[in-house]
Amino acid sequence: MKTVARVFAARGLGLLLVMFCGRSQVVAADWSSCASDLDDVHTASDDAADAARGADEAKEDLESKRSDLELCSGDCDIERSDYDDAKSELEDKLHAVKGELSTLDSNIQAASTSCEYELGSSAGNSLHAKSKPFDPCSIYQRNKDRFPLKTILNICMGSMSESECKKCLGVGK
Repeated sequence: MKTVARVFAARGLGLLLVMFCGRSQVVAADWSSCASDLDDVHTASDDAADAARGADEAKEDLESKRSDLELCSGDCDIERSDYDDAKSELEDKLHAVKGELSTLDSNIQAASTSCEYELGSSAGNSLHAKSKPFDPCSIYQRNKDRFPLKTILNICMGSMSESECKKCLGVGK
């Protein structure tokens, strides 16, 4: 962490020297706050990376549980329960990633302000604005031929009503 602070401090000093004659606002920056905020960005970045690794592990576990459920024949209550638990765990991990990314974004904005330098825009927000909203129905439809209909309906009813699931899967009432 000290190395990152030194790199940013060196860049800050270089920027200060280059801008000294042309812009007095650079001289006015609180470099102590800038360095502290950049340390916070570094920490938040590490936390977000750890959360993303946790989500990746949860995704792999979910895929394993899905495979177990697919291979199950007969009473699959345990496999279905394990799958549902893994799905819930992944959703929790994804929520944690979003929280950590939000913290990182806030820390970047704070550092931009205290360093009086635009470190970047909220790229995450613009990416989400362009992407399609999450549609669980499309996932159930894609897996309709891979799982028994009863299994898909049971999983679907964990996030939607029975009538919505039947409509989504094209099943009559």
